[in-house]
Amino acid sequence: MSEATQQKLVDSALKLIVKQGLNGLSMNQICKSAGIAQPSFYHHYNSVQSLLADVRQKMLATYLDPLQNSFKNILNQIQPPISSDAIRSASQKYITINFEVIAENLALFRNIMADHNNPNSPGKGEIGKLLDDINQSWIAFIDKLGRESGITLQRQDIALYVDSLSAMTHSLVMGWAEQKYDKNTAINAIANLSESLISVYLRKNQHAI
Repeated sequence: MSEATQQKLVDSALKLIVKQGLNGLSMNQICKSAGIAQPSFYHHYNSVQSLLADVRQKMLATYLDPLQNSFKNILNQIQPPISSDAIRSASQKYITINFEVIAENLALFRNIMADHNNPNSPGKGEIGKLLDDINQSWIAFIDKLGRESGITLQRQDIALYVDSLSAMTHSLVMGWAEQKYDKNTAINAIANLSESLISVYLRKNQHAI
């Protein structure tokens, strides 16, 4: 029952963040939405801030695990010999999936980005850390895939690739939401960046695809 109560609090907080953002988020509001007596809150958390750390972990699993599974499935469809066209096609497929996931959860990602590295926000940067968590998880994931495939990848090159694509994707999703350009234009721009970064890595390491 204790674990179930904790999960209700996390789910309640997440729903409220999606609906109204972090402004005004309170222990009373979270408990009321979860249908849980307020004293129960302090059996699990000493503050809303400590609860937000668990909310972040739930969002990380909910958002990232399916994306990484999709990425694996796309890679598994590539048949040797691997060509530059196959890499380009796989990259575009993944970038499209990632873009659409963020676009479908636009309200939530707006709040995450507003909270990122912002100690003065209502979330004090706790929810915004999700962006850093996601990037670090992708760096570790790509590094592991490389080692399993017998490819040596420099950690700093992976970090440059992940951080660059992440920043551009978040920026262009928001630009698309403001109707500055259409979705295909944004996705193609991200895919071009991905291809450029991969090409730089290959030239640097004298690989040929």
